[in-house]
Amino acid sequence: MRYLIISIIMVITIVFSGCDKSGSPEIENSSYREIDAVTGIIPITGSNVLNSIPVAPDPMKEYEIQLLSSKDLQMIRLEKQKLDKNGYEAKVIGKLIEGDIYYRLRLKNRYSLNEAEEIGKEIRNKIDSISDFWIEKIV
Repeated sequence: MRYLIISIIMVITIVFSGCDKSGSPEIENSSYREIDAVTGIIPITGSNVLNSIPVAPDPMKEYEIQLLSSKDLQMIRLEKQKLDKNGYEAKVIGKLIEGDIYYRLRLKNRYSLNEAEEIGKEIRNKIDSISDFWIEKIV
């Protein structure tokens, strides 16, 4: 019990210490938070890579593909592993809705609308547990 309380305090401290105006605009302006699929921890910034060089996004590639959404993080992790094994880089994003965290499995890259539709159909046909997909415009 003591370790649980200490862990919660540490997570709250880490999360709130990273809340400043210099953060990534994509993360700052979004209610979504990328979650590490192994640890289940929400990173403080959009990237954990030190000294990374920001790259302007391709204006033609403004769509993300969402493949699953569930409150079951373990199931999302298993599906992410399937995508990884099939050559698709995926990310897990957590969204707090009415006190529950919903984990959303999305591909890491952004695509044009046509590319997103083609890749979504390809994944749906290749991986049996993926029965549908959503395309979301990221602004």
